[in-house]
Amino acid sequence: MRTMTGRSLEAGVARWRRAGAAAALSAFIDEEHLAERLLPVEGGEQRLTNYAHIIELLNEAGRKYATPAGLLSWFESARAQKGGETRNLRLASDANLVTVETIHSSKGLQYPIVYLPSAESMAVMKGEKRSVFKQSDASGMELSITHGEVQESDALKVKRKEELVRLAYVAMTRAACRLVLVVPQNRTSTGWHGNYRKNAYFMALTGSLEPDRDIVLDSFRELGSLPGVRCVEIETLLTETADDITVAPPALDTDLGVDHAKPILPKWRVSSFSSINRSVTDDEVAWFGPKQAAGPLEGILAFPRGTKAGDAMHGMLDIADFPAVAPDTPEADALRRSIARSRIEQFLSFPDEASLDKAVGEAARMIYDVVNAEILPGIRLRDVKMTERASEMPFLLRMRDGLSASDLKDALERFGDMYAIPNLSDDDLSGFLTGFIDLAFGAKGRFWILDWKSNAITRFVRTQADFTQHVMSDEMRVHRYRLQYLIYLVALRRFLKARLGRDYDDSLLGGACYVFLRGVSADARRGPEGIQGVVYDPVGAERIARLDELFLPEWEQK
Repeated sequence: MRTMTGRSLEAGVARWRRAGAAAALSAFIDEEHLAERLLPVEGGEQRLTNYAHIIELLNEAGRKYATPAGLLSWFESARAQKGGETRNLRLASDANLVTVETIHSSKGLQYPIVYLPSAESMAVMKGEKRSVFKQSDASGMELSITHGEVQESDALKVKRKEELVRLAYVAMTRAACRLVLVVPQNRTSTGWHGNYRKNAYFMALTGSLEPDRDIVLDSFRELGSLPGVRCVEIETLLTETADDITVAPPALDTDLGVDHAKPILPKWRVSSFSSINRSVTDDEVAWFGPKQAAGPLEGILAFPRGTKAGDAMHGMLDIADFPAVAPDTPEADALRRSIARSRIEQFLSFPDEASLDKAVGEAARMIYDVVNAEILPGIRLRDVKMTERASEMPFLLRMRDGLSASDLKDALERFGDMYAIPNLSDDDLSGFLTGFIDLAFGAKGRFWILDWKSNAITRFVRTQADFTQHVMSDEMRVHRYRLQYLIYLVALRRFLKARLGRDYDDSLLGGACYVFLRGVSADARRGPEGIQGVVYDPVGAERIARLDELFLPEWEQK
């Protein structure tokens, strides 16, 4: 006989497949009334916070490990590793805390009450003297370098003022309910000090980069006449006593006998590879079998693992100019290290400089291997110019009404066992399919899609040579990456048809290439089955066209 908890768990599994781990676990916590049971207990609020934190980490990892079994395997592995900043213990409540933020770090955030102290420091002082000046516009960036220090130009000074005004605007728009801005002035015998008068808040208030004292005061008087705005002299404010606080009576809820409005849910939805992947029924079990013998990892295999590490590795290759970083020269090595360091410092942290330098060296070597390896027959990325590639290429595919995941499953089965996903659910896919292609590029007269994979595959891999076609093929099957690149190729096909028009031909599609960044080596040689660290599938133009026809609305097919 099933218990209430058992039924909740069964419902949670179904919800997991449909909406992900976070939705399933959060619903289970609500159904089991965990908050009501824990809050009266000492330390209960902190335990609830910890559960919410774990759910957040599981949700982030769920983008990569779509099934319960895969996520469980990741969780067991993560518990045995040291965590970064994302795994630091959080406070149970920050309701009574004051948050101190810089203006730059507050972009995109909002707070009920915002105080802007030291506003007088937002002033433009006299022109700077430097030996290097940077100037950017729509055409690019220009560096002016001189032997000695020179005075900045009037144009640069104006740009500096405009940037300061933009920063002041950011600061003033962070408050949701109340903003307190104090701009003290250093008085002289003739009025305000000249430098203090050139304040960014005054510039924003008056609309002038050279605000005059009288105009500033007139603007403050006009501003103070608006409802909810109060402008006072600091001396006056210090002598005032606080007014008595009066509480307004609660507003009466007038019942007009009308039901509350309900949202009209659209028939269309926006799907992605990740959402389709989550809908797969999980018949696999987490891996608890024999693994490779434990031992120290070397090179890029020792590079940190996890989502942030993957973002760092992806970011390096997104910005790298492949021909420039390919040569085996000191200059190219310095460029590779600079790229690696910039992304590692953005996403990761290390206990000391030696650990950071080690990671930078490993990542720099990885970049060298990736651009110099023969990832496709006769094709190396070092031959692909920046103008022949598109990184993080977004797409939004229109899907026909009535299309279901079951229709997609049938099509994949007809493509062959390599592409089949027998446990795909029957979810509705009407609407749109969205995503980002890591890299789309042209080479040897054809177009290809490429995806960077930072998977460590620690249960099978101890050296780069262990990234065999068999091991990578199994990883592709577990994560259903073949469905991912089929979707990407359909997106590329539609893009090329729209751009090339009548000049488009399906023979222009080269196929898909999945690069496992920890397994690629510039010294590896391509054999009959391929090359270590790279999975290549030409797919075939006919399969891509048939899948595109399955997705296309009927009116577009006509």
